[in-house]
Amino acid sequence: MSKNISQEKVDPAMQAAIEYGQFIRKEIVFWFGIMWVSFGLVIHTTYQFYTIQSFDYNRGYIAINDHETPLKTTPLTQPHPNKSDTEIIEWAIKNLTYCLTFDNVSYAMISSECNANKFSLNKQKENNEFNHGQLFYRALEKSELIKIMISNSTSMTVDIQNVVLKNKGIKQRATPRGMKGFYTYELDMTLRFLIYGQTLDAPVRYLVTLERMSEISRREAIGIRSMISND
Repeated sequence: MSKNISQEKVDPAMQAAIEYGQFIRKEIVFWFGIMWVSFGLVIHTTYQFYTIQSFDYNRGYIAINDHETPLKTTPLTQPHPNKSDTEIIEWAIKNLTYCLTFDNVSYAMISSECNANKFSLNKQKENNEFNHGQLFYRALEKSELIKIMISNSTSMTVDIQNVVLKNKGIKQRATPRGMKGFYTYELDMTLRFLIYGQTLDAPVRYLVTLERMSEISRREAIGIRSMISND
């Protein structure tokens, strides 16, 4: 009889309400804890993002010059940023001598090197299929100097006898993108081609034109544009 009375005193609705209240309190504590953990993770992630540094060599490349300082480009309408007029003349003598010294075996290698690294790579509107170096060597081939050297299996070089800086300044040139200004140096140069075992004509005067190039395109920021007979 007492057992039945005790069972009748327990209200199922009240019991369910009590259990639900306990469940709600547990859930509140649980999600409150998750909220603080998440808040801590956000703070930690933010701290890591702004304090930890990693260098990606593929994405973090910084171009430098020969002085190992960040590379800075200069306008092509300005004189050479590092070379004086005397150094410009010395550069022209050194590189023209190099580009005109070869034999029947090394001709292809020397001409390829000069096309890529000595002659100007600035585009020209009138003949966009060839660069200035290719046009120069094609002119040498048409003059039969190269033909004589190759047919006789010999070598050639050039004797530069006199160089004078004739003019310098901005020249407007037609490019595929329209008219553009380039700072140029015009050198009056007297030289003679020397082919081993061959007797050639007397020295000839040439107008050698150098022009500014972008530091991005050319390490030395200058290139040979043309070499035209001045006689």
